[in-house]
Amino acid sequence: MSVEETLPALEGLLNELYGGSAHSERLQEIMKLLDNFAQQASAWRHCVYFMQKTQNNFVLMYSLKVLEDLVAHMWPGLSLEEKTEVRQFLVNYAVAPMQRVAMVQNKLAKVIVDIARQDWPHNYPEFFDFVLRLLTHEDSKQLGLLLILVLSQELCNSREDLSMSRQEQLRALVLERAPTLVAMITGLLQEVAAKQEVSFLTPPSSPGMSLLVASPPGSRSASPVPFHVGSPSSFMKSPTLGPIPDRSLSGQLTPLEPKIADLAELALECIAHLFSWVPLNSLVNDDLLTVIFHFASCALLDDTNRSNKINFSLGCQAMSCINEVMSRTFLPTGFENFMMKVFQQTLLLLKKMVDQASQRLPTGV
Repeated sequence: MSVEETLPALEGLLNELYGGSAHSERLQEIMKLLDNFAQQASAWRHCVYFMQKTQNNFVLMYSLKVLEDLVAHMWPGLSLEEKTEVRQFLVNYAVAPMQRVAMVQNKLAKVIVDIARQDWPHNYPEFFDFVLRLLTHEDSKQLGLLLILVLSQELCNSREDLSMSRQEQLRALVLERAPTLVAMITGLLQEVAAKQEVSFLTPPSSPGMSLLVASPPGSRSASPVPFHVGSPSSFMKSPTLGPIPDRSLSGQLTPLEPKIADLAELALECIAHLFSWVPLNSLVNDDLLTVIFHFASCALLDDTNRSNKINFSLGCQAMSCINEVMSRTFLPTGFENFMMKVFQQTLLLLKKMVDQASQRLPTGV
C-alpha cells in the first residue's frame, strides 16, 4: 500500500477507534494495527507526510506520538541528515500559520523540546535563538511561551532517559539564559497590561500608594502600572509603603481579546513555573513583580469585568506566581525586605477582596 493510500486508511481506523461505536475486540484489533505500523522503520517518514496532508486531529496526534517515540527511543540511531530533516519539518510545521487544537499544539511543542533535550546545544545550537525569535513576533509568541513552559517542566523533574550529567548540563544552560527569558516575558506582559487601559474615577492616591492605580496617558513611567515593588537594594533605601487609603475604587478595564488574554495567562504560567526552581536572584526584578501584581489586582476591580472570567483567570494565575515565591525554602541574601514587600502587597490585595465582599452583604448582616 502506498503512502497516499495509507492516509485514508489510517484516518478510517482512528475515527473508528475514537468514534465510540467499535466493540472491544475491534478496538484491540485496531490498536494492534496501529502499534505494528508505528514500529516500522519508515513510519516516521509516513507521519511527516500525513501531517502535511491532513487536518484530522486524530491523525495529527498519532503522527506526533510516533515522532515522539522516535526521538525517545531511536534518535541516536538516526543519521545527522535524518535528524535535521525531522527537526526542520517540526519547526516549519510549528510556525506555519494554521489553527490547531490545544492538544496538537502541546504535543508538537513537547516533541520539539524532546529533540532539544537530546541535541542542544551541540547538534541543535539554534534552539534558544529560535525560541527568542518566536517571542518577538506577534503570531508566534504563543508557541514561544509554550516551548519555554514545556522546557521548564521537562528540566524541573528528573528523567530516567537522560543521564544526571546531561540533566545538569541542560539546567545550567537554561539558568544561564533565564534572565533573558524573564526579561522578554516581562515585556510581553507589560504590553498586555498597557492594552487594558486601566482608568479610575477616584482621585489619585498619595505618593508611594499606587497599587491598583494606572499611569495617566502620556506618563513616562517605565511600567504600564506604577505599583512600586522595587529590587532588594532599592528597598533598603526606600520608606515602607503605607496602606492604601480606605475608599472605594471604581475602576474600568478595556476588555482583552481572548487570544491576548490567553497569551498573558500562558506568560504568567511560564513565570510561575520558572519561579518554582530557578534561583530568585536570577528572575525577580521591579518590572516583573509590578506587572504580576497588576494582573493580580485586576481580578478585584469590578464584577462586570470578572463576569467574562478573563480578569479573574489572569488574577489567579498571577497569584500562582506569588505563591511560588512564597513557597521557596531558600532566599538569596538581601531578599528579606523584598519578601516583606511582597507579603505586604499580598495582604493589601486580600484586604481589598474582603472589603468588596463586605460591601455586597445585605445591610445589617
